[in-house]
Amino acid sequence: MRQSIAFFRMAAVTWIAAGACMRPPPAGAPPPREMATTGSDYHVVHRWPHIPHGELLGQVSGVGVDSHGNVLVFRRADRGLPAATVSVESIGEPTVWLFEGQTGRLLERWGANQFAMPHGLTVDQDDNLWLTAVWLHQVFKYSHDGVSLLTLGTRGVPGSDAGHFDGPTDVAIGADGSVYVSDGYGNNRVVQFSSEGRYIREWGRKGNGPGEFNLPHSIAVDSVGRLYVADRGNARVQVFDSAGRFLREWRDSTLGRPWAVRVASDGLVYLVDGGDQHPPERARIHMVTLDGKVVASFGVFGTTMVSSSGLTASQSHQVERCMWATCSSDGASRSSFGEIVSWPPRINSKEGEPLTTPVHHSAALAGSIRLRAGEEVTGVAPAPSLQGRCSSCWLRS
Repeated sequence: MRQSIAFFRMAAVTWIAAGACMRPPPAGAPPPREMATTGSDYHVVHRWPHIPHGELLGQVSGVGVDSHGNVLVFRRADRGLPAATVSVESIGEPTVWLFEGQTGRLLERWGANQFAMPHGLTVDQDDNLWLTAVWLHQVFKYSHDGVSLLTLGTRGVPGSDAGHFDGPTDVAIGADGSVYVSDGYGNNRVVQFSSEGRYIREWGRKGNGPGEFNLPHSIAVDSVGRLYVADRGNARVQVFDSAGRFLREWRDSTLGRPWAVRVASDGLVYLVDGGDQHPPERARIHMVTLDGKVVASFGVFGTTMVSSSGLTASQSHQVERCMWATCSSDGASRSSFGEIVSWPPRINSKEGEPLTTPVHHSAALAGSIRLRAGEEVTGVAPAPSLQGRCSSCWLRS
């Protein structure tokens, strides 16, 4: 039986996150068995999730899976990175969305007027959410239904002491409840707190040696307490014990540039290689053993793949849904709900207006488009540009 991964599209080219049904391994879990899984075992789940009509998911910076297999999403709405200016004004829309894992149905959403630039999301063993907000320089603990339980850091005030962060990126929760924060954009350190938020220790500084960082972008913990830090700027993963002692590093051309890391219940490490971005040339997910051996990979950079940031276990296809008219090369139009696997940018014509946006052949509406009723129609043949007439056409993530 093929394993399914649900994928989210993000608005900016360097940020995407998607979820797989992964939970952290329990303490004392046995070593993982030999896996026969390959990258080809993973496929896109089309029409997942279901976004309310007329709304956009926007950039997704964090994804987690709760104990019921439902997917929690931390979204930026109409904001995104990179950004021209930094603002601590809160996003007025709900930023945490809960989707039913199997169907993609939207179950709940909350988090309006609370976060300025969402980043990391971690679900702990009690289904609480740990969220990082880089522009607020804070780490938050919320109940599953959105009740604030704990706040670390001072809103909008960066710093490098025990009570401040500078662009925190992610959180990992140890079996004893210890809270590990990758304080990444400004401080290049990992900070450990007790489950109640009491400062315990920290380690790291800017550099490329053992225990040094150049943007620790994600952090995860395994069943025996080892910590895995995606040291993005240094293109490596560093492994530490629970007290911050350096154990080893993973760095080679196969792993690429790690942007995000999670340890799954099968004992494998899921690692996102987000590429170098100048220009973007790759985006892939590796399945890695606890000793750093890549056993499978999937994903390539292209019109249906963008580079990656946070993850639950893997990511990241780009699927567009819209109420639209099939814009064919002869000008004919058919109004239906469809899925566009190759994303044509800026197709947003109002009803009855000509569609004149040049579309490169690799992003054209080429191929078969499956409609809600199950009918298949032929889209526009690949061409450097196209003209047609759209009816109520908009993009939805």
